[in-house]
Amino acid sequence: MQPCVAIVRCTDYSPRRVGAAMGKLMAALGGIGSLLTPGTSALIKPNLLTDALPDQAKTTHPEVVRGVIRILREGGATIAVGDSPASAAKLDRVWERSGYEALCAAEEVAIRRFEKHATLPLACGKSVLQVAEPVLNAGLVVNVPKVKTHILTTFTGAVKNLYGVLPGYQKTLLHRAYPTPSEFGRLPAALYTRIRPGLNIADAIVAMQGAGPSGGDPVPLGFLAGSTDAVALDTALCTVLKIDVRGLPWRRYLPAECADGLNPDAINYPLLKPRDVQPSRFRVPAPLWPRLIPGPLVRRLGRLAWIRPSFDSACIRCGRCVKACCNDALRLTADDPHPVLTPDSCVACCCCHEVCPARAVTMRQSPLLHWARRGRLP
Repeated sequence: MQPCVAIVRCTDYSPRRVGAAMGKLMAALGGIGSLLTPGTSALIKPNLLTDALPDQAKTTHPEVVRGVIRILREGGATIAVGDSPASAAKLDRVWERSGYEALCAAEEVAIRRFEKHATLPLACGKSVLQVAEPVLNAGLVVNVPKVKTHILTTFTGAVKNLYGVLPGYQKTLLHRAYPTPSEFGRLPAALYTRIRPGLNIADAIVAMQGAGPSGGDPVPLGFLAGSTDAVALDTALCTVLKIDVRGLPWRRYLPAECADGLNPDAINYPLLKPRDVQPSRFRVPAPLWPRLIPGPLVRRLGRLAWIRPSFDSACIRCGRCVKACCNDALRLTADDPHPVLTPDSCVACCCCHEVCPARAVTMRQSPLLHWARRGRLP
């Protein structure tokens, strides 16, 4: 079946505009009745990366999820909202500052803090992923990502958002086993193959450009996009942002039945086309790991190929980067104004960059990778 992606303009987060846009979007996708029956348990999975305010564009805006809640309620669903933020974040503060605690109280829906629930195993190559039980037990998973750039994977959307179904510190530890983007791509692909959200709605009213997923800048794009096919939705969003979908690290690990979703020409757009909402300018981060250097070769090159964090004067010594480091490569000392790095222990997972609330971390490349990225290998 031809994948369908509905795109609708929505220029701000007022409940009236979001509600109207959500109605148009769902009508174009066949209505909520095509996805559930009364009494279905629906789990909404937003992107709650960290304890940021909604207008910082680090998290899915709560008004978009409010619109989703009301659509699901029209279909008679039993609704919960769940996620697992970055492990270094103060978890209760994430739900409060992001606006989700107030949202769920006002809408009378349950919060599922995945860290407080049992998990079920999912095999993925050399690892076993522990997936939050509420996700696998839901009758309908509604995936609501924030449209953002990502310094490690270039883009983070619907497929990458599923990484948040892994509770707690395992998300950080997995970066040690899958350090390069191509290796990391196995994880969201494995999760998507098992979970397959029935509905995916992307918050692109205000997106993030530049050094995402947390250190970039908010940029108004003014639209919502939705699909029952997360892969097709990400392909459409990449088309809007002029990102080559062939470079997404999870692409090569998807099953064959996802091929149509990866083909921009195979997608049906019942409302707006990608060109109708394309921004005149959008900053995409250059890839940290050049595509021409695969993961095994990176490890063989050893000290010639590395990516490491650098800290500037904006550092507030909060210690989140130290807590998030999957290989204990960072430490705080009394004599240094910012964390001290043990270079040989760094696996370039970028977790320190992702959790820094002060945007004080820059990921630096070795000269070899710097040259390779520009196609000027000596």
